[in-house]
This record gives sequence, C-alpha cells and structure tokens, in this order.
Amino acid sequence: MAELNAGRAVIEFLKAERVKYVFGIVGSTFLDVLDALYDDKSVEYINVRHEQAAAFMADGLARVTDTPGVCLVTSGPGATNLLTGVAAAYVAHSPVVVLVGGPALEHMQKDAFQDYDLVSMFRPVTKLAVQVTKPERIPELMRSALRAAMTGRRGPVFVEIPRDVLNDRTVKTEMLAPDRYRAAHPQPPHPDAVREAARLLRAAERPLMLVGGGVTRAGANDLVVRIAEQHGIPMITAYGRNDAVPNEHPLYVGPLGRAGARPRCRLRRARPRAQRAPHATGGAAALPELAGVSRAALHRDGARPRSIATGLDRVSAVDRERARGLIKSGMVAASLALLVFALAFYISVLYLR
Repeated sequence: MAELNAGRAVIEFLKAERVKYVFGIVGSTFLDVLDALYDDKSVEYINVRHEQAAAFMADGLARVTDTPGVCLVTSGPGATNLLTGVAAAYVAHSPVVVLVGGPALEHMQKDAFQDYDLVSMFRPVTKLAVQVTKPERIPELMRSALRAAMTGRRGPVFVEIPRDVLNDRTVKTEMLAPDRYRAAHPQPPHPDAVREAARLLRAAERPLMLVGGGVTRAGANDLVVRIAEQHGIPMITAYGRNDAVPNEHPLYVGPLGRAGARPRCRLRRARPRAQRAPHATGGAAALPELAGVSRAALHRDGARPRSIATGLDRVSAVDRERARGLIKSGMVAASLALLVFALAFYISVLYLR
C-alpha cells in the first residue's frame, strides 16, 4: 500500500481508467491536483474559456473514446457553470466525471466565499453526487464515482473535495486496475429476458427496432443489422446515435424524434396478423412494404425495395403540397403586414402635418 499526496492520488485513479485529458479552469481550491498534473505529462489539463465548454468537451470525449471524460473546476460559479453540459451527459448516458475543489469544511454553511450546496444541485443530473469529508475517504469515493460512471447504464458523476481535505494531505491506498472495483465487461442478458424479447417480436404486428448507444457500446452493430435483415424489421436510431447502423441500409428509416426525417418515419399501414413472419425461421418480411425482399436484395448495391421507395415518394408528395400551402399562407401574411405598416406610416405622416 502506497502513501501518496492526495492530489497525486486523484490523478492516479483517473490514469487507471485511461484518462488522458482533463478539462476546466484553474482555481486555488485544487492546487495539489494541478501540481501533480504539471509533473505528469501523461495527463493533459486543457484550460477552457468557460466551464460549460469543459463539460461539453468532456462529454464529447467520453462518447468517442468510451473512457471517462473529466472536468476539474473550482467551487461556486466554477461548478454551477458546468450544469448544462452535465445534464446533457446525463441524458446521453455519457460517463463524465466532475471533480470540484470546494471551500474548507469549516467554512461550509456559513455564507462563505463561493459556498453553495453543490451536491444537492448536481444530484438530479448525475448517477452519483458526493462530498469527500476526510482525506482517507478519497480512494473509496473516487472508485465509487468511477464505478457508477462506467457500470451499467453509464452517466455523469459529481465529486466535491474541500480544499482542506485535498491540499497538503496524504492518503494510503493501493492502486487497483478497474476490473478490481467494477465490472469491466458488459454482463450477458438473462435468458428469460431474451425469450421474452423473442416472444414480443413474434407477436408484434408492426415491429420497429430502436438502435442506440448501448448497441455501439456492446459492439453489436452487425448483429442488429443481421436480425433486421432476417426478419425484415425497419431500424431507427436514437437521438445522437446515427452511427449505430449503416445509414445507407435499405431498412434504415432514419433518426428518431424532432430532429428526425419526417417523410421517412411514416409507415403506411399495419401488417395483417396472418402475414407475420415466424421468428424462429426468419422467413418472410415483417411489413407489407418489405414482402418478398430477400437478404440478397438487401445487399444489392444498397438498393431500396420498390415498395418502400413508392411509399416514401407518396409521403414526399404530400409534404411538398403542404409546404406549398405554408409558403402561400406566409406570403399572404407578409403582404397583409406590409399593407398595415404602409397604412400606419401614411396616418402618422398626416398626423404630423
């Protein structure tokens, strides 16, 4: 068991998770961590213009590299400025680790400089929000935070370390590999859950596959596409996860939600119960639009089945007509507004005379 400076210990815990970048703005509450970063060139501290940028940069890095994205900021506004970016990471299940150097424990709850209940503020948008009150608890709570961020459905965590707990303190700890304190590999689904999913798929009249970040994280992208091809199931992607399936695939409908492609997200009619494809054999297609489409046809030059293309063209025509109507309405409204403005100007001129 090694005895380390508290700031050095924090950096070593991050290095165990393959962290190479830390984002934030320099503050006096975490000087020992900055000293450790100055001596250790394997982790780079990137000084940003605003703490909100640090949160978004950590979020983006975590999504791309599948490692924790780390923010290191000072107390008070340094931490509150992170909130929007951390909330975005929470919605996206992104493993962002927020480290905040807080005011001294003896000054808390006394209206001291930059004293605020940050734990309560960050708790709704994090998987774990804690405050370290003793130097010897730094290893335990740092590992708990990293475990929460990287295990199961991932998400951001918040750790506040007061300056009198962090600076000029030493801790005794054993440096452990991540698989010693958290699950380092995704757990296989329970067999009952797999059977239930197969039952629901067989019973579905209009099956639709929503593919998100969990598929990418598990490396199951090719498997999802193969299942969709075998059973003729259209695929859509969750918000911000357009790369989960090949976008040129004939069965890819488009992204989900307000930012999605509306003409592509409308399926024409429900499949009659008698036309359902048996799940076990992976035979006929799952929708009338896809009937008769073989796996070979799905791979042929990325060609879209004719029935799907016809449906999309029909929807596109409707949308074009609606767009023309909106444009005409807008032009009429603009003409009326111009007429009212001209009339008001004429009346004002007469009044001034």
